[in-house]
Amino acid sequence: MCGGRPVERSEPLPVAYFLAIDGGQSKTLAIIADETGRILGRGTGGLSNHLHQPGAVERCRQYMQQAIGEDAAQAGFDLQTTGFAAVGLGLTGVSPVVPELVKRMVRAEIVVMEGDAVTTWLAATRGAPGAIVIAGTGSIALAQNEAGERAVAGGWGFVMGDEGSGYWTAREALAAACRALDGRGKPTVLQTLLPSAAGLADLREIHAQIYSGKWDRRDIARLAKNVCEAAVLGDAVALSIMQTAARELAAAAIAVLRKTGMDENGRVWGAGGLFESELVLNLVREKIELVLPGVSVQKSPYPPVVGSLFLAYRAVGMPLRVSE
Repeated sequence: MCGGRPVERSEPLPVAYFLAIDGGQSKTLAIIADETGRILGRGTGGLSNHLHQPGAVERCRQYMQQAIGEDAAQAGFDLQTTGFAAVGLGLTGVSPVVPELVKRMVRAEIVVMEGDAVTTWLAATRGAPGAIVIAGTGSIALAQNEAGERAVAGGWGFVMGDEGSGYWTAREALAAACRALDGRGKPTVLQTLLPSAAGLADLREIHAQIYSGKWDRRDIARLAKNVCEAAVLGDAVALSIMQTAARELAAAAIAVLRKTGMDENGRVWGAGGLFESELVLNLVREKIELVLPGVSVQKSPYPPVVGSLFLAYRAVGMPLRVSE
Protein backbone atom coordinates (compact mmCIF):
# COMPACT_ATOMS: atom_id res chain seq x y z
CA MET A 1 0.00 0.00 0.00
CA CYS A 2 1.34 3.45 -0.93
CA GLY A 3 2.91 5.25 2.00
CA GLY A 4 2.76 2.13 4.20
CA ARG A 5 5.59 0.46 6.07
CA PRO A 6 7.90 -1.93 4.12
CA VAL A 7 6.91 -5.56 4.32
CA GLU A 8 9.26 -7.49 6.61
CA ARG A 9 10.71 -10.64 5.05
CA SER A 10 11.10 -13.70 7.23
CA GLU A 11 13.26 -15.44 4.58
CA PRO A 12 16.45 -14.02 3.04
CA LEU A 13 16.36 -13.06 -0.62
CA PRO A 14 17.52 -15.95 -2.87
CA VAL A 15 21.15 -15.93 -3.91
CA ALA A 16 21.98 -15.97 -7.63
CA TYR A 17 24.62 -18.44 -8.74
CA PHE A 18 26.76 -18.37 -11.88
CA LEU A 19 28.72 -21.06 -13.71
CA ALA A 20 31.79 -20.21 -15.81
CA ILE A 21 33.63 -22.59 -18.14
CA ASP A 22 36.92 -22.11 -19.99
CA GLY A 23 37.50 -24.83 -22.61
CA GLY A 24 40.92 -24.80 -24.24
CA GLN A 25 43.59 -26.79 -26.01
CA SER A 26 45.04 -28.18 -22.79
CA LYS A 27 42.18 -28.45 -20.29
CA THR A 28 38.67 -27.42 -19.30
CA LEU A 29 38.15 -25.32 -16.17
CA ALA A 30 34.87 -24.56 -14.41
CA ILE A 31 34.05 -22.26 -11.50
CA ILE A 32 30.86 -21.53 -9.58
CA ALA A 33 30.39 -18.09 -8.02
CA ASP A 34 27.61 -16.09 -6.41
CA GLU A 35 26.47 -12.58 -7.34
CA THR A 36 29.08 -10.98 -5.06
CA GLY A 37 31.93 -12.47 -7.05
CA ARG A 38 32.78 -15.03 -4.38
CA ILE A 39 34.11 -18.24 -5.94
CA LEU A 40 32.50 -21.28 -4.33
CA GLY A 41 33.99 -24.17 -6.29
CA ARG A 42 36.45 -25.14 -9.00
CA GLY A 43 36.67 -28.13 -11.33
CA THR A 44 39.01 -29.43 -14.04
CA GLY A 45 38.59 -31.69 -17.05
CA GLY A 46 40.48 -32.55 -20.23
CA LEU A 47 40.61 -30.55 -23.45
CA SER A 48 37.34 -29.54 -25.10
CA ASN A 49 38.29 -28.10 -28.48
CA HIS A 50 38.60 -29.32 -32.12
CA LEU A 51 34.96 -30.39 -32.21
CA HIS A 52 35.18 -31.14 -35.95
CA GLN A 53 37.29 -34.23 -35.23
CA PRO A 54 35.67 -37.69 -34.97
CA GLY A 55 34.47 -38.37 -31.42
CA ALA A 56 35.34 -34.84 -30.27
CA VAL A 57 31.79 -33.84 -29.30
CA GLU A 58 31.47 -36.79 -26.94
CA ARG A 59 34.95 -36.05 -25.56
CA CYS A 60 33.90 -32.44 -24.98
CA ARG A 61 30.72 -33.56 -23.21
CA GLN A 62 32.66 -35.96 -21.01
CA TYR A 63 35.32 -33.46 -19.93
CA MET A 64 32.86 -30.63 -19.37
CA GLN A 65 30.73 -32.98 -17.27
CA GLN A 66 33.85 -33.88 -15.32
CA ALA A 67 34.81 -30.23 -14.70
CA ILE A 68 31.26 -29.18 -13.78
CA GLY A 69 30.76 -32.20 -11.51
CA GLU A 70 34.01 -31.58 -9.64
CA ASP A 71 33.13 -27.89 -9.39
CA ALA A 72 29.65 -28.61 -8.02
CA ALA A 73 30.98 -31.15 -5.49
CA GLN A 74 33.46 -28.61 -4.13
CA ALA A 75 30.73 -25.96 -3.89
CA GLY A 76 28.33 -28.43 -2.23
CA PHE A 77 25.80 -28.11 -5.05
CA ASP A 78 23.21 -30.62 -6.17
CA LEU A 79 22.91 -29.91 -9.90
CA GLN A 80 19.49 -31.55 -9.94
CA THR A 81 18.02 -28.95 -7.62
CA THR A 82 20.29 -25.87 -7.90
CA GLY A 83 20.10 -23.69 -10.99
CA PHE A 84 22.21 -20.85 -12.37
CA ALA A 85 21.20 -17.33 -13.31
CA ALA A 86 23.66 -17.54 -16.22
CA VAL A 87 26.43 -19.71 -17.62
CA GLY A 88 29.42 -18.12 -19.39
CA LEU A 89 31.43 -20.19 -21.89
CA GLY A 90 34.86 -19.23 -23.23
CA LEU A 91 36.03 -21.72 -25.87
CA THR A 92 39.05 -22.14 -28.13
CA GLY A 93 36.71 -23.40 -30.85
CA VAL A 94 33.29 -21.70 -30.68
CA SER A 95 30.54 -24.12 -31.66
CA PRO A 96 26.75 -23.98 -31.19
CA VAL A 97 26.98 -27.61 -30.04
CA VAL A 98 28.55 -26.67 -26.70
CA PRO A 99 25.75 -24.51 -25.23
CA GLU A 100 23.33 -27.33 -26.03
CA LEU A 101 25.57 -29.81 -24.22
CA VAL A 102 25.76 -27.54 -21.18
CA LYS A 103 21.98 -27.03 -21.11
CA ARG A 104 21.60 -30.79 -20.72
CA MET A 105 24.02 -30.84 -17.79
CA VAL A 106 22.75 -27.93 -15.69
CA ARG A 107 19.65 -25.85 -15.06
CA ALA A 108 20.40 -22.38 -16.43
CA GLU A 109 18.27 -19.42 -17.45
CA ILE A 110 20.91 -17.98 -19.81
CA VAL A 111 23.91 -19.56 -21.58
CA VAL A 112 26.30 -17.17 -23.34
CA MET A 113 29.40 -18.07 -25.34
CA GLU A 114 32.46 -16.31 -26.76
CA GLY A 115 35.85 -17.37 -28.06
CA ASP A 116 38.48 -17.76 -25.36
CA ALA A 117 40.41 -14.77 -26.72
CA VAL A 118 37.39 -12.60 -25.86
CA THR A 119 36.95 -14.03 -22.36
CA THR A 120 40.70 -13.75 -21.71
CA TRP A 121 40.47 -10.10 -22.80
CA LEU A 122 37.44 -9.62 -20.54
CA ALA A 123 39.29 -11.15 -17.57
CA ALA A 124 42.13 -8.66 -18.02
CA THR A 125 40.18 -5.50 -18.90
CA ARG A 126 36.73 -6.01 -17.31
CA GLY A 127 35.43 -4.63 -20.59
CA ALA A 128 37.56 -1.47 -20.68
CA PRO A 129 39.39 -0.56 -23.93
CA GLY A 130 42.67 -2.41 -24.38
CA ALA A 131 44.43 -5.41 -25.89
CA ILE A 132 45.27 -8.92 -24.77
CA VAL A 133 48.12 -11.00 -26.16
CA ILE A 134 47.88 -14.70 -25.32
CA ALA A 135 50.76 -17.16 -25.36
CA GLY A 136 49.49 -20.54 -24.26
CA THR A 137 49.71 -23.72 -26.34
CA GLY A 138 48.76 -21.39 -29.23
CA SER A 139 48.99 -17.61 -29.59
CA ILE A 140 46.63 -14.77 -30.52
CA ALA A 141 46.11 -11.06 -29.83
CA LEU A 142 42.78 -9.26 -29.53
CA ALA A 143 41.90 -5.62 -28.91
CA GLN A 144 38.65 -3.75 -28.40
CA ASN A 145 38.32 0.03 -28.31
CA GLU A 146 35.83 2.32 -26.62
CA ALA A 147 33.47 2.13 -29.61
CA GLY A 148 33.35 -1.68 -29.30
CA GLU A 149 35.42 -2.26 -32.46
CA ARG A 150 37.53 -5.42 -32.29
CA ALA A 151 40.66 -6.56 -34.07
CA VAL A 152 42.47 -9.90 -33.99
CA ALA A 153 45.99 -10.95 -35.02
CA GLY A 154 47.32 -14.50 -34.96
CA GLY A 155 45.29 -17.48 -33.90
CA TRP A 156 46.07 -19.31 -37.14
CA GLY A 157 47.02 -22.58 -35.47
CA PHE A 158 50.27 -24.52 -35.22
CA VAL A 159 50.61 -25.21 -38.97
CA MET A 160 49.89 -21.70 -40.27
CA GLY A 161 51.00 -19.58 -37.32
CA ASP A 162 51.00 -19.57 -33.50
CA GLU A 163 54.34 -17.76 -33.45
CA GLY A 164 55.54 -17.05 -29.93
CA SER A 165 53.25 -19.68 -28.39
CA GLY A 166 54.28 -22.39 -25.98
CA TYR A 167 54.22 -25.00 -28.74
CA TRP A 168 56.20 -22.79 -31.14
CA THR A 169 58.79 -21.98 -28.45
CA ALA A 170 59.28 -25.62 -27.45
CA ARG A 171 59.47 -26.78 -31.09
CA GLU A 172 62.14 -24.17 -31.85
CA ALA A 173 64.06 -25.25 -28.76
CA LEU A 174 63.89 -28.93 -29.69
CA ALA A 175 65.13 -28.14 -33.19
CA ALA A 176 68.00 -26.06 -31.80
CA ALA A 177 68.93 -28.83 -29.36
CA CYS A 178 69.00 -31.38 -32.20
CA ARG A 179 71.22 -29.11 -34.31
CA ALA A 180 73.59 -28.75 -31.38
CA LEU A 181 73.72 -32.52 -30.88
CA ASP A 182 74.47 -33.03 -34.58
CA GLY A 183 77.20 -30.39 -34.57
CA ARG A 184 75.18 -28.18 -36.93
CA GLY A 185 74.36 -25.53 -34.36
CA LYS A 186 75.60 -23.72 -31.29
CA PRO A 187 76.01 -25.71 -28.07
CA THR A 188 73.11 -25.29 -25.63
CA VAL A 189 71.96 -26.64 -22.28
CA LEU A 190 68.68 -27.44 -24.03
CA GLN A 191 70.30 -30.70 -25.24
CA THR A 192 70.14 -32.13 -21.75
CA LEU A 193 67.64 -29.84 -20.03
CA LEU A 194 64.65 -30.69 -22.24
CA PRO A 195 64.94 -34.49 -21.95
CA SER A 196 65.57 -34.20 -18.21
CA ALA A 197 62.50 -31.98 -17.75
CA ALA A 198 60.41 -34.58 -19.57
CA GLY A 199 61.78 -37.43 -17.44
CA LEU A 200 63.59 -38.94 -20.44
CA ALA A 201 67.19 -39.90 -21.07
CA ASP A 202 67.97 -37.89 -24.19
CA LEU A 203 66.64 -36.18 -27.30
CA ARG A 204 66.18 -39.47 -29.10
CA GLU A 205 63.69 -40.57 -26.46
CA ILE A 206 61.77 -37.31 -26.99
CA HIS A 207 61.88 -38.05 -30.73
CA ALA A 208 60.37 -41.47 -30.09
CA GLN A 209 57.59 -40.02 -27.92
CA ILE A 210 56.62 -37.48 -30.57
CA TYR A 211 56.76 -39.65 -33.69
CA SER A 212 55.07 -42.63 -32.06
CA GLY A 213 52.10 -40.40 -31.34
CA LYS A 214 52.48 -40.75 -27.56
CA TRP A 215 53.05 -37.00 -27.31
CA ASP A 216 50.84 -34.32 -28.82
CA ARG A 217 51.21 -30.55 -29.09
CA ARG A 218 50.27 -30.05 -25.44
CA ASP A 219 53.10 -32.32 -24.29
CA ILE A 220 55.58 -30.45 -26.48
CA ALA A 221 54.28 -27.04 -25.34
CA ARG A 222 54.90 -27.96 -21.69
CA LEU A 223 58.64 -27.74 -22.39
CA ALA A 224 58.37 -24.00 -23.12
CA LYS A 225 58.74 -23.13 -19.43
CA ASN A 226 62.08 -24.96 -19.42
CA VAL A 227 63.24 -22.90 -22.40
CA CYS A 228 62.40 -19.79 -20.34
CA GLU A 229 64.42 -21.20 -17.44
CA ALA A 230 67.43 -21.81 -19.67
CA ALA A 231 67.19 -18.26 -21.03
CA VAL A 232 67.07 -16.81 -17.50
CA LEU A 233 70.18 -18.84 -16.65
CA GLY A 234 71.98 -17.21 -19.58
CA ASP A 235 71.91 -19.88 -22.29
CA ALA A 236 72.44 -17.90 -25.51
CA VAL A 237 70.40 -20.24 -27.73
CA ALA A 238 67.43 -20.27 -25.36
CA LEU A 239 67.58 -16.51 -24.94
CA SER A 240 67.60 -16.02 -28.72
CA ILE A 241 64.46 -18.18 -29.01
CA MET A 242 62.70 -16.20 -26.28
CA GLN A 243 63.70 -12.92 -27.93
CA THR A 244 62.12 -14.11 -31.18
CA ALA A 245 58.99 -15.32 -29.38
CA ALA A 246 58.64 -11.95 -27.65
CA ARG A 247 59.10 -10.11 -30.94
CA GLU A 248 56.27 -12.13 -32.53
CA LEU A 249 53.94 -11.59 -29.57
CA ALA A 250 54.73 -7.87 -29.51
CA ALA A 251 54.07 -7.61 -33.26
CA ALA A 252 50.62 -9.17 -32.81
CA ALA A 253 49.78 -6.75 -29.98
CA ILE A 254 51.00 -3.76 -31.97
CA ALA A 255 48.92 -4.85 -34.97
CA VAL A 256 45.64 -4.96 -33.05
CA LEU A 257 46.35 -1.70 -31.23
CA ARG A 258 46.90 0.04 -34.55
CA LYS A 259 43.78 -1.48 -36.11
CA THR A 260 41.66 -0.17 -33.23
CA GLY A 261 43.32 3.24 -32.97
CA MET A 262 44.83 2.61 -29.54
CA ASP A 263 48.49 2.79 -30.55
CA GLU A 264 49.24 6.09 -28.78
CA ASN A 265 48.20 5.38 -25.20
CA GLY A 266 46.60 1.94 -25.19
CA ARG A 267 47.01 -0.82 -22.65
CA VAL A 268 48.18 -4.39 -23.26
CA TRP A 269 47.83 -7.39 -20.96
CA GLY A 270 49.74 -10.65 -21.35
CA ALA A 271 48.04 -13.98 -20.62
CA GLY A 272 48.81 -17.68 -20.99
CA GLY A 273 51.52 -19.99 -19.75
CA LEU A 274 54.50 -18.15 -21.26
CA PHE A 275 53.58 -14.97 -19.41
CA GLU A 276 54.13 -16.77 -16.13
CA SER A 277 57.78 -15.95 -16.87
CA GLU A 278 58.81 -12.41 -15.92
CA LEU A 279 61.43 -12.67 -18.68
CA VAL A 280 58.75 -13.03 -21.35
CA LEU A 281 56.63 -10.21 -19.92
CA ASN A 282 59.65 -7.89 -19.78
CA LEU A 283 60.82 -8.78 -23.29
CA VAL A 284 57.36 -8.21 -24.78
CA ARG A 285 57.01 -4.94 -22.88
CA GLU A 286 60.42 -3.80 -24.12
CA LYS A 287 59.59 -4.57 -27.75
CA ILE A 288 56.14 -2.95 -27.65
CA GLU A 289 57.34 0.20 -25.90
CA LEU A 290 60.19 0.54 -28.40
CA VAL A 291 57.61 0.97 -31.19
CA LEU A 292 54.71 2.44 -29.19
CA PRO A 293 56.25 4.31 -26.22
CA GLY A 294 52.88 5.50 -24.89
CA VAL A 295 51.50 1.97 -24.44
CA SER A 296 51.60 0.19 -21.06
CA VAL A 297 52.13 -3.56 -20.76
CA GLN A 298 51.32 -5.78 -17.78
CA LYS A 299 50.27 -9.30 -16.88
CA SER A 300 46.57 -10.14 -16.78
CA PRO A 301 45.30 -10.15 -13.17
CA TYR A 302 42.89 -13.06 -13.70
CA PRO A 303 42.84 -16.38 -15.61
CA PRO A 304 40.53 -16.77 -18.65
CA VAL A 305 37.86 -18.67 -16.68
CA VAL A 306 37.21 -15.47 -14.72
CA GLY A 307 36.48 -13.82 -18.07
CA SER A 308 33.83 -16.48 -18.63
CA LEU A 309 32.37 -15.55 -15.24
CA PHE A 310 32.35 -11.87 -16.23
CA LEU A 311 30.59 -12.88 -19.46
CA ALA A 312 27.84 -14.52 -17.38
CA TYR A 313 27.57 -11.48 -15.08
CA ARG A 314 27.38 -9.12 -18.04
CA ALA A 315 24.57 -11.19 -19.58
CA VAL A 316 22.32 -10.29 -16.63
CA GLY A 317 23.63 -6.75 -16.09
CA MET A 318 25.64 -7.43 -12.94
CA PRO A 319 28.97 -5.76 -11.94
CA LEU A 320 32.11 -7.57 -13.10
CA ARG A 321 33.81 -8.51 -9.86
CA VAL A 322 35.53 -11.47 -8.26
CA SER A 323 36.81 -12.30 -4.78
CA GLU A 324 38.28 -15.36 -3.13
